Amino acid sequence: MTLTKSLLGALMAIGLAAPALADEDSKKAVDKIDQLSKDLQALKDSLKIDALREGAKTIDSKIDLLDKDIQEIKKDLKDMKEIRRRLADGGPSTSLRPGFDSAPSNQARVRIINAHPFEMSVILNGFSYRLAPGEERLFGVQPGQFRFEVLQIPGVHKGGEIVAGETKTFTIYPIQ
Repeated sequence: MTLTKSLLGALMAIGLAAPALADEDSKKAVDKIDQLSKDLQALKDSLKIDALREGAKTIDSKIDLLDKDIQEIKKDLKDMKEIRRRLADGGPSTSLRPGFDSAPSNQARVRIINAHPFEMSVILNGFSYRLAPGEERLFGVQPGQFRFEVLQIPGVHKGGEIVAGETKTFTIYPIQ
């Protein structure tokens, strides 16, 4: 910007001094003015080129981001096609409800179903649990001996041996 102001100042000085100069001096002044005009035009062109370069850099970075997003979408689509292919083949599938159907391989499970119309309290291996009417719960227990008791039904105790990976099911029915 200061170069532009300097060039304009020089042009003004030459313009004011031109009438006082002789013909030879005026010819030199015209040549200098032509040179200054060319320099000014070159400065304008370089500013345009710099602006274009900055714009191109911005566009390049946006294109790179869009390309990255497109690659992620392609990967997701490929994964979805693979899942659809597997489902269409009718191959085996397994649906587990974590914490309900699955247990670590070193544990056993006890499933308790409350078919009673009231909340029932049970004791399983010394721990007390409440089950709402119609509730079904799966408890992970250590393999070996287990003991099960319904507090509202005195005198009925169940127990026995359970091995790793095994599931024992107990249903609490209303007394008829």
